[in-house]
Amino acid sequence: MPVAKIISIPYMAQTMMATTLLKPDSARARPSTIINSDTEYRKIFSLDFPIDIYLKVIQIMKAVEIYIKPENCGLELERKTITNIKYYVAMMVSIGLAGGKEDVSAKLSALPAISITPELLAESLKTVLNGFNDLGATDQAAKGSELVGKLLS
Repeated sequence: MPVAKIISIPYMAQTMMATTLLKPDSARARPSTIINSDTEYRKIFSLDFPIDIYLKVIQIMKAVEIYIKPENCGLELERKTITNIKYYVAMMVSIGLAGGKEDVSAKLSALPAISITPELLAESLKTVLNGFNDLGATDQAAKGSELVGKLLS
C-alpha cells in the first residue's frame, strides 16, 4: 500500500471529530490531545458506529482537501488559511450530505456511497470563509469555539 493511502490514527480522530461530532475547532486546535482523553477516544472510536463511517468521513475529508487547493476552488487561499478552515468545511459538507446537523454519523452511514457535488463543496467553503473572515481570519478564530457556534446556528 502506498504511504499516501495510509491514514494515521490522529488524522482519523480529527476527521471524525470534525465530521460526526461537529467539533472542527477541537480537531484544529488540539489534534494530539483528542485521542489522549479516554472519553473523547471512546466517542470517536465507538463500537456503536458502523465500520463504514470511518471510510466515509475520510472520503469527505480528502474531497475537501483536494477542493480547497487554489487550483480547484478558484480562490487564492494561503496554506495557513487552508489549515485553519479545512475541518470546518468538512463539517459543513457532512451536514449537507446528512441533510442536517442531527445524528450525522447515522445518516452518513446510511448513505450507500459518498457523492459530493461541486456545489456542496463551493457552498460549504463560502459559508466557512464568510464566518472565518468575520472573526478576523486568525488561528485563534479557527481554534476557538465561536466559529463553530456561528456555523451551526
